[in-house]
Amino acid sequence: MSDTRSIYKRLIRLAKSLPAEKQAATLLNIRTEFRKHRDISDPTQLSQLLERAQSTIGYLKIVTPHKRSDSGVKRFMFKDGERIEENLKASERARFKVQDIGEGLKRHHQLLRRQHFMDR
Repeated sequence: MSDTRSIYKRLIRLAKSLPAEKQAATLLNIRTEFRKHRDISDPTQLSQLLERAQSTIGYLKIVTPHKRSDSGVKRFMFKDGERIEENLKASERARFKVQDIGEGLKRHHQLLRRQHFMDR
């Protein structure tokens, strides 16, 4: 019973994260399927239904769009020990991202020599 409840809650949670046009139909489908099979007590049939629900969970995980903040690299800038928001103006950002062109060129030539493209 607890497995059934946890699977049901997981399905509902995943369905609520779907886009609005698919969300209502998916929620209704999940609820009607669980209510339709509420009185089943046969263990083999119950395990088949739970396997089907698990495969539906896998499908919903695939089609659920991920939030942008959940994936990827997060960048933070600190100045004077305090966190600064990333959406600064370009002129303010330039102070924090200084590149030395000479060092980059030196590194470039060093890599070319290492790969035997220079000094032939």
